[in-house]
Amino acid sequence: MAMTRLEHGSLVGLFCAALALQIVSVVPCHAQGRVSGVAFGDAAWNVSDYRAPDSLAFRFRRVQFTFDNDLDSLFAIRFQLEADENELTSKGRIAPYIKQAWLRWSGLGSVGDLLMGLQPTPLAVVAEGIWGYRSLEKTILDLHGLGGTTDMGVALQQVPTAPRPLGWHLMVMNGNGLKPENNSSKKVALSVPVRLNEWVIEAMADFEGEPGPADKWTAKLFTGWQNGANAFGLESFRRVNGAAGIAGA
Repeated sequence: MAMTRLEHGSLVGLFCAALALQIVSVVPCHAQGRVSGVAFGDAAWNVSDYRAPDSLAFRFRRVQFTFDNDLDSLFAIRFQLEADENELTSKGRIAPYIKQAWLRWSGLGSVGDLLMGLQPTPLAVVAEGIWGYRSLEKTILDLHGLGGTTDMGVALQQVPTAPRPLGWHLMVMNGNGLKPENNSSKKVALSVPVRLNEWVIEAMADFEGEPGPADKWTAKLFTGWQNGANAFGLESFRRVNGAAGIAGA
């Protein structure tokens, strides 16, 4: 029986090695691949209910594995896996899931970069760059579940720089976050950041036309300051749900 398991494992290993070689063979020789990862964990002690099964526990708050590849001077890709204790398999084990999978095309010049696939949304890209400890706490809109920070769609993005302080991030997406699309409506979001030395000011708005009277839109104003490891951010927003004032909706 042990011999059977060994042979099966060897076959799996050979298959994985062959697959890896095949993937490497189709990547152009000028491609620049980068692998990175991050992991944050907690040691938790529930003093109010010390008899609970998980009153003293060690947990992963977030684990990420990211692969970036510059295919050439115009195209780049990213594939990112994430895992935490909020996503479990049917057997109760931590399950990794796809957090990002996109293709970037930088062939539009001053218009910006075109991104296609599962990617960060305009909801929090600018704020998360200044927020600092994103692994410990979410941004305001993300914390209250008022929009997904990652979604499937197409975006046009121009990052603000010192020579070009005005930027933009326009995206058309499913509006269902990391979950598959389940309706015919789409969500549109636009972020317009302006960077002035150490300061950045961003105006953002999104709209999602749900079936019936369930339309919803969000407007946000973010102001941030960053100097090395020091940063400060202030975020204010307004959210309107079209069905909120309709009885029985």
